[in-house]
Amino acid sequence: MNERRKNINDPTPLARRAFLSDATAGLGSIALASMLQSTTRGDTGDPDSVSSHGVIRHLHLPARAKRVIFLFLAGGPSHLDLFDPKPLLTRMDGKELPPEFLEFQPETAKARNVTTTLKGSPFRFAKHGKSGTVVSELMPHLASMVDDITVIRSLKTTTSVHDPGVNMMNCGTVLFGRPTLGAWISYGLGSENQNLPDFIVLTSGLMQGAQPLLQSFWGNGFLDSRHQGVPFLKGQNPSYS
Repeated sequence: MNERRKNINDPTPLARRAFLSDATAGLGSIALASMLQSTTRGDTGDPDSVSSHGVIRHLHLPARAKRVIFLFLAGGPSHLDLFDPKPLLTRMDGKELPPEFLEFQPETAKARNVTTTLKGSPFRFAKHGKSGTVVSELMPHLASMVDDITVIRSLKTTTSVHDPGVNMMNCGTVLFGRPTLGAWISYGLGSENQNLPDFIVLTSGLMQGAQPLLQSFWGNGFLDSRHQGVPFLKGQNPSYS
């Protein structure tokens, strides 16, 4: 076995052991560089830093949130009974819906022959906390910490049809096929982890492969497919079969 060459100009053949040693050191350096790079992914709050694969290079404020959990309760309790009182609706309880209320979208009631009798919330509302946020009697515990949350009542749509309204909540438009909130966050900020998806979705299906929402509500729309939400299901095997 020849000894390892001391000079690169030495024509003596390189020993096998020396070759393997050099090759291992080189691959180790490549792996270390990749690992160190992966630990610096994501925005650190430094305005001069660059988020991993997000298009937003500079944030106007230092980043404090590490992750976002967005709960969308399809079929949950009505906001009219929780924290969005409608005094006029309460006063008109049991009365017929005035025709002028249907002018902007007559097909939702007249064309479908649905009932137009109004129903106000049967629950009482009161102001709570220093902010004076109005909360229903159904949520006394939430009312006790109302100053620690933010209630936004300015969101609205021009449709009273359920699916387009849900799409507006998740995509910002009543049109289907547009990027969802999670997809936009993935697109803008990227991720700190190369091996896990930026955007995951937990559904509440009653059976394997079933879920109550359309998949477009976590879709990537016209953005790259890596920004689409990765759905999980409950159970011991939380994946689609």
